[in-house]
This record gives sequence, C-alpha cells and structure tokens, in this order.
Amino acid sequence: MKKAKTRNNKKKGGNGIWEVLSTTTHSLETAISWKRLFWILAAVALITFVAGSFQAGVSGDEDVQVPYGQKALDFYSSWGEDTSVFKSKKGDAIRYYGGGFEIQATVLSQVLGIDMESRSYFYLRHLLLALLGWLSVLASGGIARMLGGWRTAVIALVLLWLSPRFFGHSMMNPKDIPFAAGYIGSIFFMFRIFKSLPKFSRWDIAGLLVALGFSLSVRVGAVLIFIYFIAFFCSYILAKNWANKGKEYPLAKIWPAFVTPILGGFVLGVLFWPYGLLSPIAHTVESLTTFTEFPISVNVLFRGNMIWSSDIPFEYLFVWIGSTIPISFLLGILLFLICSVYIFKKGPTFLVLCNIFVVLFPLFYVVYKDSPLYDGWRHFNFIYVAAVPLIALAWDVFGQWMNRQWKGQYLAYSLFFLLSLEPAYHIATNFSIPYVYFNPIVGGTAGAFGEFEMDYWGISTKNAVEAMEDRGILHKDMDEEIVLGVNFSYGVRHWLDPEYADHVKLKYTRYRERYNSDWDYAIFVGRFMDGAHMKAIDWPGSVRVVESIKVNDEPVCAIFARGEEFAFNGIQAFRAGKNELAKELLQKEINYDPKNELAYFTLGEVYFQEGQYKKAISYFEESLQLNPHSQQLIMRLAVTYLNEGQVDKAERLLQENVQRNRKDYASYYYLALIHAQTQRLNTAADYIEKSIDANPNFREAYGLGAQIYKGLGDNSKASYYETLSKQ
Repeated sequence: MKKAKTRNNKKKGGNGIWEVLSTTTHSLETAISWKRLFWILAAVALITFVAGSFQAGVSGDEDVQVPYGQKALDFYSSWGEDTSVFKSKKGDAIRYYGGGFEIQATVLSQVLGIDMESRSYFYLRHLLLALLGWLSVLASGGIARMLGGWRTAVIALVLLWLSPRFFGHSMMNPKDIPFAAGYIGSIFFMFRIFKSLPKFSRWDIAGLLVALGFSLSVRVGAVLIFIYFIAFFCSYILAKNWANKGKEYPLAKIWPAFVTPILGGFVLGVLFWPYGLLSPIAHTVESLTTFTEFPISVNVLFRGNMIWSSDIPFEYLFVWIGSTIPISFLLGILLFLICSVYIFKKGPTFLVLCNIFVVLFPLFYVVYKDSPLYDGWRHFNFIYVAAVPLIALAWDVFGQWMNRQWKGQYLAYSLFFLLSLEPAYHIATNFSIPYVYFNPIVGGTAGAFGEFEMDYWGISTKNAVEAMEDRGILHKDMDEEIVLGVNFSYGVRHWLDPEYADHVKLKYTRYRERYNSDWDYAIFVGRFMDGAHMKAIDWPGSVRVVESIKVNDEPVCAIFARGEEFAFNGIQAFRAGKNELAKELLQKEINYDPKNELAYFTLGEVYFQEGQYKKAISYFEESLQLNPHSQQLIMRLAVTYLNEGQVDKAERLLQENVQRNRKDYASYYYLALIHAQTQRLNTAADYIEKSIDANPNFREAYGLGAQIYKGLGDNSKASYYETLSKQ
C-alpha cells in the first residue's frame, strides 16, 4: 500500500509561520490502514463499555442524583412552583448541579416504562453513562487525529479505553462522566472549527453548541469552556492578522461561528438547569463561587492517614493521579516534555497550545484556590480525557523519532501496547469494579491497601448482595426477616431482588460502631475506615467474616455474620451499668475474636469508669495496637495516662496525633493543659490558640486560655478569653 502523501498547504507568497501553526504532516503513516484500525478498535471498545455497564453496582452519588431527575421534571411540569429540586437529603448544594443527564435518564425511563426503583433503571442509567464514556473516547481520538493523524488517534483511543479509572467511572459516575463528555466534545468541535476557518461547517457549529450546552447543563464549571472558546477565537484572529502582515481577517464571514455556539450553548445549558433558569447570570456566579469553596468536608484516607477534605495537602491531587493512571500515560508525559520542541515545530502549534491550556489551567487553578478535594481525582476526569490526545501525540512523535534514528518506530509502538496490557488485564479481571486501580509504581492494589481509599463509591455492594444470594442467605423463599447492617445502604437496597426484598430490613451501621446495634448480617464497604486499623488487623480480619469482595486479592468490601453475641451484649451491659457482666462478656469476645478492637476499648472503658487506671491502660493499649489512629481511643488513653501520672506518655501520644490530624482541637487542648501544668506557658499558649482555631466553639479552651494568659501576665487577653468562656 502506498504511503499517504505529506500534506503541504504552503503556497507561494503564503504565510509560512502560520502554516506551521495550522497544518499537520502525515508522511510517516499509512492513513487508510490506521483509520480502519481506529474504527475497528472503537467498535470493540463500544462492546466492552456496554458490557461493563451491566456489571457495575450502584454508586453512592446516585442516592442524590436519581431523585434529582424526578424532582427536576416536577419543577418544569409545575412551571417552577415545585422547588423541591433545590434540596436533597445531603443538603442544598444539589441546586448548583444541572439536570442535563438526570432529566434525560428520567424521561427515557418513563418512556420505556421502567420503574425507577428497579434494577432495570440502573442498567439504563449505566448504559447511558457508558455510551457517554465511549463518545469521550471517540472525541479524544478525534482531537488526536487533528494533532497528529490517524495513528495518533489509535494511540489515544487505546490509552483512554484502557484507563481503568476512566473506564470504571464510565459505568456508574453520574456527575463526572457526563461533564467529561461535554468538555472533550466541546474541545473537539472547537478544534474542527479552527482548522476549517474562514470556512466552517454548520454541523461543527451545531456540535459545539450542543456540547457546550450539555456541559453547562451538568456542571456550572462549564462556563470555563465558554471562556476558553472566546480566548482561543480571539487569539486565532490575532495570530491570523499577524501572519497576514496587516491584512484584516474576514470577521464578517466568521462571526456566526463565534456567536452562535456561545449564545445557543448558554441558553441550552440553562434550560436543563432548574436553579440557573430562575436567574441565569446571578445563579451562575453564585454556583461558581460555591464550587470554588465547596461546602462539604469529609474524612478521606490519604497515605495511611485520615484527613479532612477541607484540609487537603498540596500534593494530594498529584499523588492520586500519579498512583492511579497507567504507566503508558506517565511515560507519555515524560516523552511529551522531551519531544516538546519537535512537537511545537511540527504543528499544529496553535491547537497543541490550546490543548495544553485546557488541561493545565483547571488543574492548577484548583490547587491555587486550595479547593476541598476528595475521592481521588474523579472530579478531574474531564482533564484526563483532554490530556490523552497530547500523550498520544508524544508517543507518536517518539515513534517517528525512533524510525528516523534506527528504523525502529514499531519498537516504540510495541512498547506502548505492551504497557497497555497491564491496565487491560486489570479491567478484564475486575470487570465489575475496574475503577479501583493503582498502578505498579505504588505496588498495585496491594500497595494501596490501607494507604488510599479503594471503593469510595460503594460499587462492591452489588457483588456482596450477589454473594449472599449465591450462599443462599438471600433467596426468594425467605420466610423470616433478616436485619442487614450496611454502611452503604442505597446501593444495597436497590440491588435486592424484589422477590425477597420485603424480608430484608436494612439498618445503617457505621463500621466503627458495628457492635452498638443488633443485626443478623452486615455488609461493610472499606470507606471511611482508618488505614492504620485496616493494616493492623489485615482487614476485615474477623472470625465473623463470611466473604470478602476483592480487587486483585485485596478486600474492598466484607460480609459479616452475627456470630457469637458477646460484643453486642457486653457493650449493652456496660451502658446499663452492669460492669461485672460487661467484663465477663467482653473477655469472652476477646477470646472469640482477638482482633476486635472495640472489645478491648470497651473493657478499658469499664476499668476507667471504676478508677482502675492501670488495667484500663493495658486494654486501651491493646486496642491501640489494633486501631493505632483512633481519635476516640487516643484521647481516652491520654486522659488515663494523665490520671496515672504518666505525663510524658500522654504528651508523646497527643503530639503524634496532632501531627496526623491538624484539626484535633481536643489534643491541642490537653497539650496546652500539660504544658501549663509543667509551667511551659509560652508553648501552652501556642497549643490553646491552635485548639481554638480548630474549634472556635470549644468553650473549655477559652477558660484554659484565660488561665494561661494570666500566668503570662497578659491580663487583657486573659480577660477577653474569660468573657468568651462564659458566653
């Protein structure tokens, strides 16, 4: 087959610099063959996306998103009188999200006659999400083709398709995948318009309008894409005018390509956003401001420590990204930096620069604003899909360089495809939970266990329900009610088969309080669990475990059976003041389940209550071995040390704790107390200020602060704190 001819749009008297900015060469590829391969792989990818959508469980956010779709329809059908859409069980922040995906999913389910409480509804939702994920792959490949050619497009397709995090989220993420699809779709049509100006296709204008509108209808952050288009368009005109040496570019002919997508996209986006429809401009500004300082703070596991999402360290996002994207992508970043000079020289430089901007700007803006972050980088799927074309281009350019140097371009491409086998294998072997992926740099899921959040969506609850069905615990002939403790109730409830669901009573149960309530079985997802505890007991690490749901041999969810009732009855006895009975039962629990940290802790509480501090310390220390970072346990042990006169141990324990948790006001308070009692008043003042900063409503801190500042001779501040302590 003949090689495709090199494109060369340069004309006599033409603008050579601009030609470098706007053209792409294809001299090193057989375009027809690579194009055919692209569409063959796209077809195979579509099959895997569709198949995966029927394997995914229900995600945690669908608890809020599903009702939003129905409430949005109620808002429209009542002509705005029904405003329940602006509130949810998790707060009012739902109003800042658009209904672009949820409304369409709800309408389609009603047209098809699908009950929104059934499994079929979630199959439908997940299928729609998977199709959006697949369209994102096509758009990313399309951008790569504009940057480098069909071979670059093939690399981009494979890279994004075989990215387990993106692939897994495409099965069940109702917020981030629709937005990513709109984001990459907008960039795709922008680039098509820029490549064709001063002529342009009405289909490209319509495509950009729809993509912009859909993005805005999902998340108000899509306003950035509108700004991108305005900035890129103006830059394009300035560059063309400069390249034309003063000859004005025909703006009169191209203004529809500029105005129509912006105005039409904004109107379309607002139409599917109930809160935005009430006041398009004011509520857009309000929403942007709110999302910059997102009003939600949750405990997340990062590098083995539990931290607050509102107090995320600078490196959080970059560590998460570096740990969970394929090695081929990471190596591609290095290749892009090495080959950047050639990439810019080769062109199309204008599009490459635009592509770099849409990747880096939102990433560094979030870091600059120090916005709260959680759940890894799932909110940044849109950045990832936009970065893929650049990485694909770097791999392609590297292959071309290898060909020029050693006629070894296929060695480069072979390396890429070999590196792609590892994430592909992960997807294939964890097809129902592929998004729980960590690359070999961090040791895979084994290296990430207890260090990072695993199944933060609770997708594995589907697998747990099915495992209980396989074991005959849940079945259609059940005649007695089963109480099922759960920490992700929504996913479990919507995966119970209607034939037995009436015989299953769900009871929300926190893992750390699992023996405070009575249940027959329990399903615990490893979310909101302290990593140090998980590693200390090799979680789930209990004799009550019926089965663990695993990803690459690492547990992400566990099914517990009731087993012996020593723990539950012992805790109830302690609460009822029956200390001797509590001691007996809790000791039996320790013999029965030696890794039950709650049994040791509660037994320590019994002896603490009785004033037997040495015995209390021994049990608290045993519990600490199994749960090294427990805030409640550390505080109780520190206080017990102080009661026993072991001040040094208490201080060391508290200092270690505040190093892990900078917002632990209680630890700061007791450190201030210790330093005040040992006449280290300056450091005592520092600690009490930190306690007050962490919790301004902690009145005891003001009282202690008043005493400390009196000792320091600062009567003015002492009086001020004295007043605050009495308010």
